[in-house]
Amino acid sequence: MFDTLAIARALTAADFTPAQAEALTDAVRQAAEHDAAGVDVGTLATKADLAALKGAVNFATKADLAALEPRLVKWIVGTGVAVAGRWSRRCACSDSPRPEDRRCSAA
Repeated sequence: MFDTLAIARALTAADFTPAQAEALTDAVRQAAEHDAAGVDVGTLATKADLAALKGAVNFATKADLAALEPRLVKWIVGTGVAVAGRWSRRCACSDSPRPEDRRCSAA
């Protein structure tokens, strides 16, 4: 990533002891390799990685979602009507206090 020896030499030339220069250079190297959360920066995706995936992965666009919306609405409304119809038949068949009258011929 960067030349740690050159940094250590520059620090030594600026009156750091060799031990101080080495410790500071090591700390800077570690900070450059990891972000504040401790994530290894080397494992993150680069712009080149994302560009390589662009052709391999198909993402839905706004136009795709807009074209799908009418089908979803029909499916959701149809399911709601079916559930409501089934529920209303059960309620209509269970008004009688006697168990034998609760059987609904439509169910």
